[in-house]
Amino acid sequence: SPAPRRPVPSRAVSLRDHLILAMAFSDDDTAPLGRESRRHLGELPRELRSRLAAIARDTSEDVDIRLQAVFWYVHHQREASLPLLRELRSDENPEVRAQAEDYLSRW
Repeated sequence: SPAPRRPVPSRAVSLRDHLILAMAFSDDDTAPLGRESRRHLGELPRELRSRLAAIARDTSEDVDIRLQAVFWYVHHQREASLPLLRELRSDENPEVRAQAEDYLSRW
């Protein structure tokens, strides 16, 4: 059976909300929120970027949210993301491991 659908917030209050909404592309109701969240994440202040790494490392977090956190952390902190990516190569989740390997292979 398909995985349960992750609830989509009606507005972004937290960094996690922005990561969820950033995945919204096709739903007519959430696509504008998704665009706004991607803009927000693209302009994320330096002092908040370490929170992306914390979310990426959190094995209790939804895997799609973790993958978004990795994406945005690498987007902002390319050089500084190497230690995180190396760490995630041995993550318990195969999708997170694969994403880390993919980024590292393109270095």
